[in-house]
Amino acid sequence: MSLLLALPAVASAQALDEPGSSTVVASGADQRGDVRITGERGLGRADRRTVDIERLTLTEVGDRDLEVTWRVRRVVTPRDAFDQYYFVYLLGPDGPPYGFATVHASGLRAEAGLEGAGRPQGFASCPRLRAEVGRHGTEMSLTIPRRCVPRARIEASAFVYTTPLGRGGGGRLFSRDRARIRGLVDLRPTG
Repeated sequence: MSLLLALPAVASAQALDEPGSSTVVASGADQRGDVRITGERGLGRADRRTVDIERLTLTEVGDRDLEVTWRVRRVVTPRDAFDQYYFVYLLGPDGPPYGFATVHASGLRAEAGLEGAGRPQGFASCPRLRAEVGRHGTEMSLTIPRRCVPRARIEASAFVYTTPLGRGGGGRLFSRDRARIRGLVDLRPTG
C-alpha cells in the first residue's frame, strides 16, 4: 500500500458560485513502481504496470460535484486486449457516510454511490456516469454528482486493476495498485 501526501492534509471544500469553476480539495503523489503483480497468466509485464498510480486528485467542480482524477502510467485504449478498473472509496473515519465510485476503462462506463446518505433508504445511487481520459492518455477522470458525495471529513483511497477484457473482466486480476491520501479530507460545505 502506498500513501499519498495530501496538499493540504485537511482541506475544506468551498461553495462555488460560478458554473465551470473548480477548487482542488486534495491531491498527492504516489510512489512509482509499486504495482503488485499477480501470478495470473495472460498479460505481459509492461501492460501490467500501466496501472501504476502516480497521483490522485479530488477537485470540487460546479455546484459541489466532486471530480476524481487518477494519474497512471497509461490508460487502456480500445486497441488493448485487457481492461483497467478504477475505484475510489471516500470513507468516514468513524462510520457512515461512505462514498464510492468505479470506472471500467474500456468503455468509460462508471457508477457511484453513497451509503448513509441521510435519505429515506439511506443510499444514493449515481448510475450510468461517463469517465474521461485526459493528459495524453495518462489520466482517468470521473465527476461524481453531489448527491453521491459524502459531505463529511473522509479518508480517500484509490485502487486500479488490470483485468481481462469483456465478460471475464474483474474475475481475474493481472496487477493492481493502491494509494490513499494521508489525513482527512473535509468535504463538508462551507458558508
